[in-house]
Amino acid sequence: MSEYTENLMLQNVLESSDEFSNIWETSESKDSSSSLSVNLDSSDDNLYKERRKIAKQKNYVENVVLKYDYFQFRKHFRINKRTCEYVVEKLEAANVLPTHLDGRKKITPYKCFLITLWYLCNNDSYRQISDKFDISESAAHTLIKKVVKFIISDKGMDGTIGAIDATHICIKRPQKDAYTYCNRKGQHSVLLQAVCDDKKRFMDVFCGEAGSIHDARLLKRSSLYRQFQNPNVRTEYFLLGDSAYPNLPWLLTPFKDTGNLTQQKIFNYRHSSARVIVENNFGLLRGRFRRLKFFENNNITFIVECIIATCVLHNICINMDDQQIETDEPFEPGGNVFCPEEFSEEAIALGNNKREELFRKMFPA
Repeated sequence: MSEYTENLMLQNVLESSDEFSNIWETSESKDSSSSLSVNLDSSDDNLYKERRKIAKQKNYVENVVLKYDYFQFRKHFRINKRTCEYVVEKLEAANVLPTHLDGRKKITPYKCFLITLWYLCNNDSYRQISDKFDISESAAHTLIKKVVKFIISDKGMDGTIGAIDATHICIKRPQKDAYTYCNRKGQHSVLLQAVCDDKKRFMDVFCGEAGSIHDARLLKRSSLYRQFQNPNVRTEYFLLGDSAYPNLPWLLTPFKDTGNLTQQKIFNYRHSSARVIVENNFGLLRGRFRRLKFFENNNITFIVECIIATCVLHNICINMDDQQIETDEPFEPGGNVFCPEEFSEEAIALGNNKREELFRKMFPA
């Protein structure tokens, strides 16, 4: 399993008062840095400093954001003010943020969260973000990482019912083992596997495996799979998955389309109609958090943390009735080739029996 792979259970994300406790901690590798010496005469150097100074926006939050109405705020930060205030209250209570990162003035939790939202909802560089919010690039980088870590929480699963699928999150070519991250379209990516319920909440996410892995193998590497191997799991519950997955007692897939049996086609249609929720959710996630379209970053650990944080924020928006503004481009699925050799014949046989049992209930003789 990839050392960067992490799993997060998100069932009932905000139903308890300690939803932001148990902060997810991982060891992180620092990004490598390089220096470049350039000879500049004094006039060029002064001109550069002057340009950088002019580029900074002074008091953007205080003088501009605080005056935004409901629609302006939502347009810029992709969530409404009430949702933002809810998270900021939690952030303030946790007292986990440094207050003077750039040695000049206090950075409030409100501003910290807005900066993080801007990073997740846009593709601006750290330099552009530092200019917009009048902080140093290093301060922006530090506080974004801290807020992302704060958002992530570890939640358990109790008989989840939902639909499962995976999608690619495109990244910059990794410095190490780049070929393993190259997916079937020739793009470098990490995979996000998710289970969604009928309320569009992410109940379970597993993220960080390299893009060359197909859905079936991704599933087997996840803790979700290991949990369902527990014989004490209640067998009346099951997930819905597409044909890239094996048909198991707890994961039902469509019948193979042989061109026969109209009732099986109806079953597959109903199956697809129920399963489409997870595909739509991936579109909603990218539509709100545009950073997910491409990460210009070599730190895989940080990328995974950001992806999981967007899933948590998505759930917060659902619970706060903060409806999505728009969806993204059509859903990009993960791998679509099922490898039956990875799963036991006994498990697949039990899955087929379970599907037949459900089919007979839907279409009694």
